Amino acid sequence: MPPTSMVLPDGRSAAYSREVTGADLPTVSFIGRIEVDGEVLVSESTLRFRERFEIERDHARHGFHVTDVRDAPDRPGKDFVFLAQRA
Repeated sequence: MPPTSMVLPDGRSAAYSREVTGADLPTVSFIGRIEVDGEVLVSESTLRFRERFEIERDHARHGFHVTDVRDAPDRPGKDFVFLAQRA
């Protein structure tokens, strides 16, 4: 993706870009780059996207009871928000 320009809270300008380096679902790897004042910071990440049943199972394994599952307000239909309490 082309760099995205932004203004940081302290007023400095920054440019951020992200490049997907691998997608072998359920994992996606990418490199993020942010440039601030001529300094480039690089971050390599791999995300694992779990199914809803996996998350609910893991909550139960760790002593939680899922009371509700909702859509993320900024990404309806794409992300889940789990409400849980100690069992």
